[in-house]
This record gives sequence, C-alpha cells and structure tokens, in this order.
Amino acid sequence: MTRLPMPESQNGGAGGGKAITIAGGGLCGLALGIALRRADIPVEVFESGAYPRHRVCGEFICGVSDATLDALGIRDLLDQGTPLNSFSWHSPRRCLIASELPTPARGLSRFALDLALARRLEGLGATLHTRSRAPSPPESGEGFIDTSGRARTRGRKWVGLKIHFKQLDLDSDLEMHAGNGGYIGLSRIEDERVNACGLFLHRPGLGGGGPDTLPRYLEACGLQTLAERLRAHPRDESSFTAIAGFEMGAVPPSHHNTLRLGDARMMIPPFTGNGMSMAFESAATALETIRKHSRSYLTWKRVIHDTESALASRFSSRMRAASLLHPLLLHPTLRAPLSLLATLRLLPTAILFKALRN
Repeated sequence: MTRLPMPESQNGGAGGGKAITIAGGGLCGLALGIALRRADIPVEVFESGAYPRHRVCGEFICGVSDATLDALGIRDLLDQGTPLNSFSWHSPRRCLIASELPTPARGLSRFALDLALARRLEGLGATLHTRSRAPSPPESGEGFIDTSGRARTRGRKWVGLKIHFKQLDLDSDLEMHAGNGGYIGLSRIEDERVNACGLFLHRPGLGGGGPDTLPRYLEACGLQTLAERLRAHPRDESSFTAIAGFEMGAVPPSHHNTLRLGDARMMIPPFTGNGMSMAFESAATALETIRKHSRSYLTWKRVIHDTESALASRFSSRMRAASLLHPLLLHPTLRAPLSLLATLRLLPTAILFKALRN
C-alpha cells in the first residue's frame, strides 16, 4: 500500500457518524469521498491502482452542472480544464457537420484530475489506500459502496483505446469520427495536448499491444485518412492505455446489500461524452441518503432503495437514448440516414445532445 503526501486535514480529524467504505478510487469514488468528508463523515477508500495514472477515458466533461460540482466540493478542480466550445462529426470520407457545442465542456486528463481529487480527499482527512483491494463487505453491506467500475465479462466484444498527442491540430475542440465497427473522439486537454479515445468491436489479430494498435483499428474501421494523420504526429506513448472485456448499459439493482455507483451501476456508450459527468452526478445523487445513514436517520436498505430510485429517475432516459443511437454509429447502412441528415443540415443536434444528458 502506498500513501500520497497530503496537506493537513481541513476538517481536523476523521469526524463523526458511521464510517463509509468505498471500493474504487475513480471519479465517482473520489468525488463521493470528498463530499462525505466535507460533511465530517469518516471515509476509507480502496483503489487497486496508484496515482497519477492514465485511464481509457474520453477526458471530455460535459453535462454536469456547476451546482452538482459545488455540492461535491470539486468545481475548482474541474475549472482547471481546457474550455471546449465546438465539435465536428466525420464519416470515413468527409466532415458531415461542424458546430458549436450546445453546452460548453471541459477537457482534462484523468492523469491530472484523478491525482487532484486524491490529494483533496486525503487533505480532508480520509484514508486512501492505493494498490489495495477493498475487504469483503459485511453481510449486511452496511456502509460499503462499490464504485470500482464495470466488471470484466467473458469474451472481448469491445476494445477501448486511448493515447495523447502533442499539439495535434483539430478542426474543432472535439472531433468525432465514426467508422465501420468503431468510433473515436479527439478532444483538447491541458498542456496543448489532444486526447484520442476510441471504442471498437474487437478484431482478433489486430491487437499486438502498444500505441500502434490504435491506427490499426482505425484502418480496420475504414478510417485510413485519420490513421495516417495520427501516425504522422508526435504522441506520448506513455499515455497509451487499452481495456477489453466489458459491456455497456445498466446493471440490475443490487440484491446483495451493496450500493453500486458510477460505472459499477451503469455505463453509458462513450460516444455521448457523458460518462465522466455521470460519474460525478452518480456521487451527488447518493450523497444525501448516505449522509442520513451515517447520522443514523436511514437504514442501509433504505439507502440502497432510495438511491436506486433516484439513479433510475436521473439516468434512465439518457441511457435509453444512447442505447438506440449507439448501433447507428457502428454500421454504415444504419449510419447512412444520420449522415444524410447531417449533410443536409437537418440533424437535430441540439435535441440529440439534450436527450443524451437529461
């Protein structure tokens, strides 16, 4: 186990109330831990990795309100991100649409953001274990929250790939490229870098490991021009990360007395650019019921019930919209109507954008 060097606690100790254990030190787990410590609740977070680290992530934060970030106590950290205001959507052959984002976004690497959140968490007096697995939850599940992300599944239907490029010219703050069996987003982040993160149907024999995996997948999807463009540009090879063996969508509500939040509860398709926002929203949604439990106002079963209901109310509509649009982006025949509407400037981008965030 390693410990990060942190400033002294701003709350002067562990606080009172029932202790909360969080399994998973990603965006949701760290943000929730910070918010609970701000309420003076004892918090212990277990993370199997270490900080800073690169993660397969779009690093595009769009949709979460300032009020939600203020409630979690992390708005200032996200305001350090690069402002993003424009987007473009590309087919393998041409740019179909270029426009302003309906809502401004932030670009910020997980390498920087996770470390900043971890530092704040320990600075508030929480115990953060890195390179450590959480202990088994008690039979009652009381006080145990799973934010460890989506469990791996058998088979390798999806492959996620991410790498940073140095001073790569973009035609907008966010470029989206859809191919046959995959798509990729390129967005500006801090230090004049660009994050390239894509989701692809697994193709045996294309892996091989290392940064060249990404252009090989782009070529297999019919995105040869983009593959050549990225091959010709300097990249940060240390930032390359890959993940496979996961499924998107919602996980059925827990029947084992464990509260699941973030990707451990539901994972939206990444083309929406809403995954990071949902991690923070998930933490904020659960915050009040967890605080009430810590103060002995609610039983743990009631916490799970009320939180599950609130999560369903907050996210079900956007999850349905994303699940309908996702297959349209991967297949050329299904994608054709969207491409035509975009070419004719008839694609209701503002309506689609709102549907994927409400």
